[in-house]
Amino acid sequence: MKRRFPCECGSGKYYDSCCSPPTEVWFRPMEGPEEYEEMLNKLIVSRKFNMRFRGLRQFYGDELIAYKLKNPSSSSRNIFLEIIAEYFTTYLEDKCPSSWNECDHEFWEEFFYSFYPSTIKISPKQNEVKRFLNECKKFVHWLDKHIGTSFYSYIEELCAEAASELLECEKLINKLYLHTFPNIHKRDFDIIAELDAHEQNYNFVDDKVAIFEVQDKNGPITIARAHDDKSNYQILGLPIEIITPGMIICGFIGKEESSWLWTWDHPICVFPRKAKKFLEHVLI
Repeated sequence: MKRRFPCECGSGKYYDSCCSPPTEVWFRPMEGPEEYEEMLNKLIVSRKFNMRFRGLRQFYGDELIAYKLKNPSSSSRNIFLEIIAEYFTTYLEDKCPSSWNECDHEFWEEFFYSFYPSTIKISPKQNEVKRFLNECKKFVHWLDKHIGTSFYSYIEELCAEAASELLECEKLINKLYLHTFPNIHKRDFDIIAELDAHEQNYNFVDDKVAIFEVQDKNGPITIARAHDDKSNYQILGLPIEIITPGMIICGFIGKEESSWLWTWDHPICVFPRKAKKFLEHVLI
């Protein structure tokens, strides 16, 4: 996922397709072997939580690396760092804030409600959200002490507020995946083979991947509105018993020849209702 930003020139277009330079190259001359070795060490550590190279020249890179080194063997810490690094380097990319002090309430709300749900892993224990929230509070507490920010009280409040919705997202995305791929938790599960086999069950002449907001249910049919074209789609194949109006789900649908109904193919992620205000500018 990537956040699209309106171009500052006022054209009404998105920055990526307007005034954004086609290619950005980062060049930094090294003043000596010590600086080269320091950069190499940072690169080695940052690759352990998959931070893109651009993070090494941005304000957040040093703090993420320093936090990793405080407890290198913590899997919860590593997962959290992967998530927040991707938020900076991929989702926000060139339009991220220029310092921690510029990471305002909207920055954290978008992180929690619009970006984080797309990273929730399918797990038999379904404890990914709890691990994320706990590690986020630990990181912000450390950050406040380390560089003098004052985020913790707000983040603690945000974690408490977001917990129920994020846990609902985790529960639903797990159920959606189990509905489509009942063997997903078996050791020999092969997602590529399963997708290929799944695709052979349908003869789609048209398909679509989008973020859908559930509008209503009519028997076995789910009526959902796509965020990109605002059109309503009548979809078969969703587990009706766990779908309710207002839910925001992202996934693939397809339509067979001569059919006016769409068929649910497979899920990607589930968003909380509070993500709605951010999703208009999100590119899947």
